Amino acid sequence: MVGFIFFLIAAGSLLLTAMVSRLLLIRKYSFHNEQLIRKQKNAYVFGTCAIVFLVLGLSMAVLLF
Repeated sequence: MVGFIFFLIAAGSLLLTAMVSRLLLIRKYSFHNEQLIRKQKNAYVFGTCAIVFLVLGLSMAVLLF
């Protein structure tokens, strides 16, 4: 159970890092083509999954410990 909680928190942290790096990469370029718009949408999906994983993992950790 502890391993599963650790996995949720670690996956959430990695997805949050991926979201931030993609958004910073997109912000670097002034033009927006289809590929950058797709990357921006993927970044928001990563961020949503990260928040869900982090909240789920932290709430399970609080309930377990």
